[in-house]
Amino acid sequence: MKSKTVFIYVNQGFTVRYLLGSNILKNITENVDQVVILSHNGDEKAFKEKFEGPRIKVEKARYEEYQSFISSKKLLRVLVQFRAFILNGSFNTKTIDDFRKIFIHEQGWVFSKGILEWIKGKFWNIFSSVFKKSRILRKLLISFESKYFNLSVHSDLYDKYSPSLVVVSALCGFEYNEQIAREAIHNDVQVCSVILSWDNTSGMGMAGYKPNFVVAWTENMKQELITLNDINEENIYVGGVAHFDHYYDQNNQLTREQLFENLNLDLDKKVIFYATKSPKRFPWGPSLVEDIAISIEKGSINKNTQILVRIHPLHFRTASGKFIFQDILDEYDRIEKKYPCVKLNTPKMISQQIDFNMDDSEEVLVSSILKYSSVMLNMFSTMAIEAAIQDLPIINVCIQDRCRADIGKSKQDIMVDFCQTHNQRVIQTGGTRTVFTNEELTESIKQYLFDPSIDRSKRLDIVNNEAGPFKGDSGKMIGKYISSLV
Repeated sequence: MKSKTVFIYVNQGFTVRYLLGSNILKNITENVDQVVILSHNGDEKAFKEKFEGPRIKVEKARYEEYQSFISSKKLLRVLVQFRAFILNGSFNTKTIDDFRKIFIHEQGWVFSKGILEWIKGKFWNIFSSVFKKSRILRKLLISFESKYFNLSVHSDLYDKYSPSLVVVSALCGFEYNEQIAREAIHNDVQVCSVILSWDNTSGMGMAGYKPNFVVAWTENMKQELITLNDINEENIYVGGVAHFDHYYDQNNQLTREQLFENLNLDLDKKVIFYATKSPKRFPWGPSLVEDIAISIEKGSINKNTQILVRIHPLHFRTASGKFIFQDILDEYDRIEKKYPCVKLNTPKMISQQIDFNMDDSEEVLVSSILKYSSVMLNMFSTMAIEAAIQDLPIINVCIQDRCRADIGKSKQDIMVDFCQTHNQRVIQTGGTRTVFTNEELTESIKQYLFDPSIDRSKRLDIVNNEAGPFKGDSGKMIGKYISSLV
């Protein structure tokens, strides 16, 4: 007989913060016999000490075995890639359709590479179209992949703990979530998918397994699960966004004086906050910052202004012990030294085994930055919702001539982000400014610095549409829902 035990799989730092760092874990633990955390860094002493307790155990997820298995199965890799561009084609699938075009171009399946390569691209498009039109074929594909590409690597843990439920983050698109879910189903254990990412339901394709339950952020996300992802309505719970809860806690923020002192900012100057994008998607961040710094020095933007640049965690990915994007980091350092109005903020990373694993203090820091900045520059990320919660004016930088990638043929083309359905929902509220030229960027910055109340009611629309219900209590509600499934 299975105990009231829940397995929670965490595969990256964002998942750790969302499922373990919010009130989700606390409220699950209060209502079940035991929680077992399966983590890629489950063998780290600091991680175990942080999370283990009387009813919480930490085990290392054996993802290396999944990794070897996937590497040895070429057909599996093809199917995973194919599914990334498949959703229900009866509804708006523009995001994955654009990604498919980019994928085909990157593979070289185009006429300029020869007739055979062009035919490969045509076949990929034809098969994608067929599967988008047929729910039966999508079900058969999932069944086939689940049956023939299932690997059990945690059998001893299932025998040891006899879980009643396995919690994973997202449906697909995150490393090894699908393998963990399939292993749970193989062991006759129900699976609950907690959607981790804002774009997961419209931009990552179809899952390679059928979850028993799904936790969505909002009603918008629930509709995408039903219409695009073939999920039954009765299996979906709209629980809000757990990692937004701290934005509603005024005691979870620094004072303005503390923040400015910590970041070496000038208390007498307003702050332009630039939330950088992934360096692979947008390597031109340093030149954007330098342009703004020059505008401040020349007086085109109020000289009584400073730029706070928060470096995206992906800048700190390593290979062979070295930072992959060291050249971009060096450029940011050069600009900070050259322009007194530029200040860099580097997130505190606490583990090399797991991506995005930042110190808990970063949550308080980011919340405080959003509260005390005057305007935020962004490239169509979730930060737009977070800034709206704090009533911070938002500018989406969409200056296409700055992106030197092939237009429409690379994810470095910023217009690909502009067109994505989840981003369009925010854009259509009018709660953000989207600028397409340097002149528009400068003018929008000046307007918001002069009057931050501009677009305030529309920013509230963003919060109402995208931040979910139970504001400040989402972790509690999601945790209680998950424990009710056991």
